[in-house]
Formats: sequence, C-alpha cells, structure tokens
Amino acid sequence: MLLLLGYVWRCNLPLYAQFTLPEISLGTPVTYKNLQLYPVIATTSFFEASKNTGSYATLQQTMQNRLVQIAEQEPQPQTARLLVMQNNYPVVPNQNRLLERYEPVFEANTFAATDTNAIYSPFDNAILDPEIVRLSQLEAQTDRLFITNLSADTIYLMAGEVIKGGRQDRVIAQNMLLPPNTRFATLPVFCVEKNRWGYHNDKNPCFTDYSCIADANLRKTVQLNAVQEEVWNVVNRTTALQNSQTATQAYTALENNTAFTRLADMYVQYLQPILTGNKQIVGVLAVTGNRIAGADIFATNALFTNHIANLLRSYAANAIINGSAPVLMQQAVSANLQQYITATGINRQAFANKGNIFEVNGQPLHLTWYE
Repeated sequence: MLLLLGYVWRCNLPLYAQFTLPEISLGTPVTYKNLQLYPVIATTSFFEASKNTGSYATLQQTMQNRLVQIAEQEPQPQTARLLVMQNNYPVVPNQNRLLERYEPVFEANTFAATDTNAIYSPFDNAILDPEIVRLSQLEAQTDRLFITNLSADTIYLMAGEVIKGGRQDRVIAQNMLLPPNTRFATLPVFCVEKNRWGYHNDKNPCFTDYSCIADANLRKTVQLNAVQEEVWNVVNRTTALQNSQTATQAYTALENNTAFTRLADMYVQYLQPILTGNKQIVGVLAVTGNRIAGADIFATNALFTNHIANLLRSYAANAIINGSAPVLMQQAVSANLQQYITATGINRQAFANKGNIFEVNGQPLHLTWYE
C-alpha cells in the first residue's frame, strides 16, 4: 500500500503564489462575542501568480454526495472483485478544475489485467455481504484508514477534519490531496472516540458522516504533538468543559449539545457573510482573549471560501470552550503575522515549532499555525 501524502504528487503547471508581506496583509478585524478575526488580504499580483493553482473538492462535499469511501480495512483482492460495478456511481465534476494538470506519481491498485478500469461500489451498498464485513474487521488499526475517491475531482483533505463511523470516530492527521479515481489510499488518522471499538448497529464498516474541522486546540495537538494519548486528553478536557462527555468519550458528542451548537451557529451566521463578501481574502488570524488561537491562509480565495464555514465553526468552538472577550492589540497581531511571513517569504523555522506548511510541488497551498 502506498502512502498518499501531499508531496507524493506532480503538477504539470506549478503554483506560483508568493506568501510575502508585500503580497498579503491584515485587514480590518471583525469581532463577535469571544472571537476576533483578522482577514488576510491578498494583492492583485498574488492572485495573478496563483491563478493556475486549480480547484479542489472538499471532503465534506464528496462524503455528502457519496463520492468517497472511507473504510477501516483495505479489502482483500478476492473481496474487491465482489465490489466491482462498472459505471454505476454518480460523477459530479467540478467545472472549474483543469484535470490535465494533475498526474499521480503512483499507480492505482488493480487486481488483474482485465479489471484495470474497474469502479468499486460504495461500501454502504456492499455491507450486506457478510464476507465483506468479516474481512473489513481484520487487522483494523486506530491510526489508519483506507480512502477511495469515486469522483472526477481532486479532493483536498485537511488535517483536523473529523469523520464519524467505523469502529471509532477519527480525526485526519495530515493534509493530503486525493486524485480522481484513487483506490484504497492510506489515510493517517487519530482516534477521537476512545471507548468504542465496534461498528454502529454492529454492521457498518465504513465512515459515512462528516462532522467538522476540530477546534484549534485539537488541531494543534493532531498536527504538532501527533500522539494518540494527547489527542484523547484534549478530547476529554474539551467535552468536559461543555458537559458533553459520553460513555465512548466521543469528540463528536459536542454536536448533541444543543446550547453549544446553537451558540456556534450564531458565530458562523454573523461572521461568514462578512468574510465571504471580499474576494481578496485568503485566510484569517483568530484571536480570543489575549492570545492568538490560530491562523489559516490559503493560496486562493476559492480554497478559503470552500472551507470558511467549517473553519469558523472550529474557531468558534475554541472561543466558546476556553476563550474570552478579545483584548489583544492589533500591533501584537501584526507582529505575530510577521513571525511567520516576512518580506522575503515564509519563515520555515517558525513553522517548524508552531505550524504546518502544506505544499504541492514545492509551493504553498495552505499555511496553518497555532499559539
């Protein structure tokens, strides 16, 4: 099995967006309750340089449209043959994508010369076969899943995205791109439901529900600490603070907390229209109390816009759970930005300790950092 990470990738047309202070700057902050967001504004030259970046589908979109499979275990070759259903799945192409730009450097898994172009049916249509369920239970591991892209689009999976189902809910551990029609790629994950190791209703071996982008504290732990025990500790503290603990210690129990979700919705409803109305915005720096909760900056406005609702919910969760009224001065926020992005480019040493640079062909696609 080949590990599909962001660097296992080749683009015919590289990205050129320059992440430098002359090219991006902080806009006027917008505040709601415990959260203050500084929009990151890009210049015309930044967008001109990044116009060949391409378009990406989101994990949430593809899961909702049943265009992606995520399972605990890669089917054995003989079982995979049972799943073959030629041309029997929906394709929702992204009209803005330029598919010819992307060329995976690995070969897709094939099981015989005669089924090279086979398309595999969604697992939720295959679970009636007891052999599929039996094999999916073999050698399942907490830290990895297997993902298949049934769409005609490249999917951008973001570290910190939470999915529900399988034997335990999981959070994605690393940023990655998933090319069209990729089969059974390894998906690195952490568990965010410590006390469950069995399928819901004792039958469904796949992940069918998208949950959220985790709050900044959990995202930081996933990306920078990368230790399962630490992930569980953060989940327990977070759910305890919101009186959302369950027998399985599930992070997604927050979704069942009506007071929490109603308040988070209010943050999103207030902030999203402001941030999506300006096509020059490519990211945000989030402030709560006297600290910066985190920052996300993308190569394009489209990437930012596609993720803004879930990012807002992520930062809102942080502000609700352990935030307070913002008091950090704008000068301090500007100084923080300058630690990571300078007049000459990205300060990689700063990111080594507190953030992540997701690159495609050596060019940044998404910058994240935490304080």
